Amino acid sequence: MGLISIIIQIIVIAIVSKITPTMLTNLNFNTILSAICQYILPIPLFYFMIKKVKKTKIEKHKITIKKFIIFICISITLMYIGNYIGLGITEIISLVKQSSVLNPAVNLIENSNILINLFLISIIAPIFEEFFFRKLLIDRTIQYGAKISIFISAFMFGLFHGNLNQFFYAFLLGGFFAIVYIKTGNIIYPIILHIITNFSGSVVPTTMRNVISTFGNTPEGIIINLIYTVILAILFIIGLIFIYKWKDKIIELKDNIENPLKTSLINIGMICFIIFCVIEIIYVIIK
Repeated sequence: MGLISIIIQIIVIAIVSKITPTMLTNLNFNTILSAICQYILPIPLFYFMIKKVKKTKIEKHKITIKKFIIFICISITLMYIGNYIGLGITEIISLVKQSSVLNPAVNLIENSNILINLFLISIIAPIFEEFFFRKLLIDRTIQYGAKISIFISAFMFGLFHGNLNQFFYAFLLGGFFAIVYIKTGNIIYPIILHIITNFSGSVVPTTMRNVISTFGNTPEGIIINLIYTVILAILFIIGLIFIYKWKDKIIELKDNIENPLKTSLINIGMICFIIFCVIEIIYVIIK
């Protein structure tokens, strides 16, 4: 899928550069073009390739609204934990190389149109990514056991983002979304959680920064900032409590094969995928 995406991008960019080359300097246009090449156009080919692999039907279960709200809190907690891990590691790398490591996500969120953020980052990306990394992938790896299926889904999802800043929170969230899908058998739940998480991490902070900067250092601005911080803190703490409370349920899951990590990682397909993604990550670091 990664190779198909790159080939499609090269072809599309070549066509656009011939028709209207000035559009390629527009960040909003490039963001839309990237989404089309990364998600929409590769789908038919990718689905054609993977549908031949044997899949397992996962039994469906409904969850209560209360439980789903807890899932939202856990998602936000994992997002911030992963984000700070990524920031810490890239900061160390920045000190070593004596120049900052590019964060493509921050650059995109801060410089692109908020409506594009809302549509692409908060709606389109979650739908396609959950379809790829949860529905298609887990249905075909759950036969080897839940834990290894969760790991594969999370690991590939983290690598797919192509940079260290996003790897860690994508890995943690990908693992949690995989658990939700396996437990419920309904891809709608992780899609909605993914939409809420992306919305919370892109559109909401951008909007809040704009609102706070509008009020400036006034009592209103301070109160708005305080309320926003308190809400995030409450959601984070609730998520942390339930991560600790439910951790044993993950440990209980069993794999159906010996040496599951060796079986899932030491094969030509995964090795090629890891090399492909690591090259992307290194390119972002040295860029």
